[in-house]
Amino acid sequence: MALITTKTLLPGKPGTKKECSIYGDDLVCIRYKNDIERNLKIKTVELIVEQKVWNKKSDKIPPNKKVYIKIGFDEIQLRRLVHHAGGIWISTKKLWKMNYGEVVNLNLEDRIC
Repeated sequence: MALITTKTLLPGKPGTKKECSIYGDDLVCIRYKNDIERNLKIKTVELIVEQKVWNKKSDKIPPNKKVYIKIGFDEIQLRRLVHHAGGIWISTKKLWKMNYGEVVNLNLEDRIC
């Protein structure tokens, strides 16, 4: 089945009154689609079927992801510490590049750019 979406309507827009009264706050949108193979016009609704609290831990940054951190020119000891932990100075950006896990170990998350 080859469906092509021709129109998407959000709740409260003209043409959504009937579906809003049926589905209420669970209605996300209404889509009008054409089925080219069967020569049909189709109306679909997208509904919310579950809601739960988003756990930010599932959006955790992998420890091996490279991130950039800013260190002041006068922070010589910190620069040495970052270099020793595997940080690389990127002169074109004037930032240090290192693994996120090392940034966390050094408690430098607030310096991520």
